[in-house]
Amino acid sequence: MSENKGVKNEELGEMIEKYRPQMEKFGREMKELAKKGEEGLIMASKIFKLQMEILGGVLEREKLYYEIGRKISGMLMDGTVEIEGFENYASKLMKLKEEGERKKKVMNHVKEGKK
Repeated sequence: MSENKGVKNEELGEMIEKYRPQMEKFGREMKELAKKGEEGLIMASKIFKLQMEILGGVLEREKLYYEIGRKISGMLMDGTVEIEGFENYASKLMKLKEEGERKKKVMNHVKEGKK
């Protein structure tokens, strides 16, 4: 007759009882890790949302700077406002505008086949 080399039900029950405290401890630790992981994900999500809100504010501020700059530059160029220290900018803007207009004329002549 062959000898049964497997674990008997009695032995299995004894092993379960013997290692039950370690298994329960392992289960508690896994539960805590899962909870910490969930809390970490929630925290990361909140941080990401706040970073996106900050970035949105930065972009909105940059848009306002651009709009203010366009408005002031227009006022400098048409002479409706004079700001001390900005005279150099106004003359540079005028030069760039005139240069652009000259190049547009040249481009139109080229399109028309003129030299």
